[in-house]
Amino acid sequence: MKKIFLLVTLILTTGAMLGQNLKPYQVSNPVEGNILVIKQNIEEALVSKGFEILGGYEVETKGVSYIIILTHPLIIEAIQKTGGLTAMATGMKISLTQNFEEIDIAFTHPEYWGNAYFQNKYPDIQSNIETVFIELEKALRDCCIDSFTPFGSKEGLSEKELRHYHYMFGMEYFEDIVELAEITSFSEATTKIENNLKQQTDSKLIYSKEIPGKDLKIYGIQLRGEKGEGHFLPIIDTEFPKHVSFLPYEILVTDKNVVMLHGRYRIALSFPDLTMTTFSKIMSTPGDIETQMQAIVK
Repeated sequence: MKKIFLLVTLILTTGAMLGQNLKPYQVSNPVEGNILVIKQNIEEALVSKGFEILGGYEVETKGVSYIIILTHPLIIEAIQKTGGLTAMATGMKISLTQNFEEIDIAFTHPEYWGNAYFQNKYPDIQSNIETVFIELEKALRDCCIDSFTPFGSKEGLSEKELRHYHYMFGMEYFEDIVELAEITSFSEATTKIENNLKQQTDSKLIYSKEIPGKDLKIYGIQLRGEKGEGHFLPIIDTEFPKHVSFLPYEILVTDKNVVMLHGRYRIALSFPDLTMTTFSKIMSTPGDIETQMQAIVK
């Protein structure tokens, strides 16, 4: 009887875990210390677990927040297998935010973003994402963190909802991309972007990563200037823990096309509980981002 009870409990627990909704981020227990030293320790721990640090920067917002962008061979392998827009999943992000005397360390939840970006192809590469998630948590535990808590949405979203996500009726889905430019070839597109970024003041290159064997290259761009991150972040990211690890914004070269995710999809996915009242306060932001990205591909 005892064995039967344990078996039933295990089945119910496993079923609950499988059906559990996902949230955009995980946040650590509060950490004390120098934020730059902790950042360096995290980067060293990540590299020791096989992660590649792609870049990082200090976000233009109230308070102090740093972002680390990283990837892993298993993520690259998953993109090589599925191709196309799934390259948007290349860069995972970790943020360190000063919260009074303590530091919050948060990261983008690999399973949440994996379901959103790989969509119906997710089951084909699920083991890659799950392994990366495990290794990421191991690296952070080895460094300085004891526990993690999911956050970013009160109820979270199911895998099915994430694979077909849009904020509300009439709003964009993942596949409703903004086509920034069509250029003669992949190499000409990447060369033009990289040359233009050297001359930009409102757009700063934070990282880039080309997917081996594919005409795919992603660029993470810091949005500066009066309509950039310093403008819209204080409006939508008002509480602790912060959602800043959804940054930086990306553009993707796929073959000879340069595309970006629509702001009304990308921002909403990062803030799924954002009220329509608050969303309306940044109504111009998706268009402002598109304008900034257009300047990079002219």
